[in-house]
Amino acid sequence: MKKIEIALPDEVADQLAFIAAQYINVPNLLTYAVSQLAGDERLATWSDAESWRKLMSGETCPICPSIHDDEVTPDFGYVIAKLRISRFVLVSNQQVRGYCVLTCSKHVAELFELSAAERAMYFDDLAQAALAIQRVYQPIKLNYEILGNTVPHLHCHIKPRYVGDQVPHSPLIEVGKLTLSEQEYRDQVAQLREALR
Repeated sequence: MKKIEIALPDEVADQLAFIAAQYINVPNLLTYAVSQLAGDERLATWSDAESWRKLMSGETCPICPSIHDDEVTPDFGYVIAKLRISRFVLVSNQQVRGYCVLTCSKHVAELFELSAAERAMYFDDLAQAALAIQRVYQPIKLNYEILGNTVPHLHCHIKPRYVGDQVPHSPLIEVGKLTLSEQEYRDQVAQLREALR
């Protein structure tokens, strides 16, 4: 066995310690570490209070300007449908087959910022989107991730789980990227739209 030592910033080391306690899968853990060390500028938002305040308020939210558009950038995903209070998108990176995101059409960072009626609509939209994913991809389980640590605009990552995926008892960490042909994206969006009916 070979021991490797690397120096990490304290905040990255703390994140890795937390994740190591949850993930036994070493390749996933190492991939996460490398991605954190790659210099992602989004990591700075935690230490820059003014930048974070502007994101939280919606002033510099990268989602808000296009939330009502019928299209999103192809490098992120493909709009399946606008639902009652959200937009349902097939994510471009299909390393997790059927990975979608449901984004609230109103800028809030937390669920409690929605009225009771809006919250009910958002969760109804989420259930409708999840059922469509279940019908099209037939996973054994769906994972729902409402994070907002990078972009604090309410959105839920919906990740199907399948027999044989790499961490059956933990959340998935994306490793790499899998893009499809334009026709494959169109076909999957059409299937998801049909499943919404």
